[in-house]
Amino acid sequence: MLPSITLPERGQVASVIQFCLFGRFRVWCDTSPDLLPRTRKSRAVLAILALEGGRPVRRTRIAGLLWDRVPEEQARNSLRQALSELSTALRPAGTALIDARRDDLRLAIGACSIDLAAFENVAPGERVAWPQAPLLEDLGDLAPAFDQWLHGERARIDQRLRERMEAEIERLCRADAAPEQRIAAARDLLARDATHERAWRLIIRSLADMGDTGQALREYMACEASLRRLLDAAPSAETRALRDLLRGSQSARPLLPPATEMSRTVATVPARAAAAPSFTPADHNHRQASIAVLPFAAPTGQEDAILLANGLVEGVIHELSGLGDLFVIGRGTSLAYTQQPLDPRVVGTELGVRYIVSGSVSSAGSRLRIFNELIETAGGSVVRADRRNVALDDLFDLQDTLTAEIVSAIAPSVREIELARARRKPPSSLTAYDLLLRGLDRMSWLEPTAFSEAGRLLRRGMELDPGFAAVRSHAATWHNYNLAQGWSADPAADTAAAARLAGEALERDHNDAVALAIQGQTLSFTRRDYSAARHFLDRAIAVGPSASLAWTLSSTTHGWTGDGGNAVAHAMRGLRLSPHDPFAFFTEHMVSQGHYVSGDFAEAVRWGRKAAASNPMLTSNLRTLAAALVMQGEIEAARGVAAQVLKLQPDFSLRRFLARTPFSQSIRDVHGERLRLAGLPN
Repeated sequence: MLPSITLPERGQVASVIQFCLFGRFRVWCDTSPDLLPRTRKSRAVLAILALEGGRPVRRTRIAGLLWDRVPEEQARNSLRQALSELSTALRPAGTALIDARRDDLRLAIGACSIDLAAFENVAPGERVAWPQAPLLEDLGDLAPAFDQWLHGERARIDQRLRERMEAEIERLCRADAAPEQRIAAARDLLARDATHERAWRLIIRSLADMGDTGQALREYMACEASLRRLLDAAPSAETRALRDLLRGSQSARPLLPPATEMSRTVATVPARAAAAPSFTPADHNHRQASIAVLPFAAPTGQEDAILLANGLVEGVIHELSGLGDLFVIGRGTSLAYTQQPLDPRVVGTELGVRYIVSGSVSSAGSRLRIFNELIETAGGSVVRADRRNVALDDLFDLQDTLTAEIVSAIAPSVREIELARARRKPPSSLTAYDLLLRGLDRMSWLEPTAFSEAGRLLRRGMELDPGFAAVRSHAATWHNYNLAQGWSADPAADTAAAARLAGEALERDHNDAVALAIQGQTLSFTRRDYSAARHFLDRAIAVGPSASLAWTLSSTTHGWTGDGGNAVAHAMRGLRLSPHDPFAFFTEHMVSQGHYVSGDFAEAVRWGRKAAASNPMLTSNLRTLAAALVMQGEIEAARGVAAQVLKLQPDFSLRRFLARTPFSQSIRDVHGERLRLAGLPN
């Protein structure tokens, strides 16, 4: 075992070590302009420790992130070598920077000044130059596991910085700050996300308040140009309405109150804490389920329990808010309910939510007891309650694991009860959200009659609420399935409809993970425009790192272009995030497809059979399974699966299939020959 790294030499004076995590990773001090080692993986070890902010990180975790494709012993040796390189590189700083223990490593945070910590601890009203460059910009493409971890960290930190910037704007709006201050704060946010349409609207409204209608209209045009360039989308109906109002009235009167114009997870301050807001989550209840995660209780003096309780609430809110089909109250609002007796019905009314999550954490010796429950606020009934007893080992690894477990239990429970609610409603009282739930339920059956009914339900939803983005996104998916299953009577019309609906959904909500993912998948499937597809799919994952559909649909394009490793990794992430999803059979098929294009035909067969057991109606899975069986030498089994394809699609033709398949050319030709060997007709 190595001792603590960077021991000061005799007579040497220690100095504060500066860390720059945004943009190019840099570490320096007064006595040395560059303290980083030569190799990128050694630098990544230090970056991981810096992001943990002084918390211990297990050696096995670091080795697994950076050396995930080598035997465990080799990974441990590589980590030791990296620590040795760090010891040499950091020695000029003259301070013990890394505490290297037998099982874990940690950064001596007291000797460091880290830019991320400075940004996360900005005081209300303090003006700072917010970072614009990505986190650890030069440390990508190191290893699949590390790249996936870094992608998640970038999304997590980006969300936290956005929340702080949005909170500052909320503070300025509530304080009736000068328009110039509101504009400056909104421009800070746009410097980080030029597609943040609500920030654009705040600038436009503030300029109108100042009487500068001409500049306000020019800002609208800048907003429109940014959305077109970055998202290939038009401004939303709300922003266009603001433009029309400006054009129709050149007066200098204030337009609409700008307060509470920001992110979907920052909604309202409870009545007990502030004046009634101009917007509440109840306004969106007809469009999606709404939920608040309340502070978890922990006994006074139990520091580990308190730390875990706070971390769980923050983690669960972050994960739930990325799902796309839940309206989630922000943590700042939830904190108003700390240490208060809770009547779920009162909380539901005050916050305008259908569900709340509450819980508690307590410790006894070396073990922790975690309790959480999901409550329906209308009647105060408990939908689901879970209790866990765990060993107090690595607190932060434990937090990540428990967060994932809690979210994977809550989300399906909410969907099930929402679907049951929609099924109970009479047709005359169905909302667009109810119609969406019913439509998705029937679509997942992949049975022709139920599938046709799903299409009718989605069309009714679009008619009932033309501004509801989600119903249009999933209607685009309906057309994609209609094409893939071979049920389309007019493939050209279905192709055009899928592209149109996916684009219209993004016009209505350009920052929704599901809408972005479906737009990306549609571009791949209908146009084979893989580059544009990856743009939308990568953005979907960044916006909603816990949205299982974003990961699953990202897997499709990776598989169609031959990137089997990422196809499998992304589909497996999708399964872990939502193992009980009604469309899990499609994700299992994507795992099979990823193994298939990688040449691991045994795994492709295993996962293909698993997907077929989950839903035997998915013809794309059956085709991949048949081709993989051919490559395994199981010709008779392949012909049996091909017969199932023909039973579901009697007019199947390889010629027509190969003309429209989204596989890239090099995969398409080989795949077609394998399907011929399986017995599918030309």
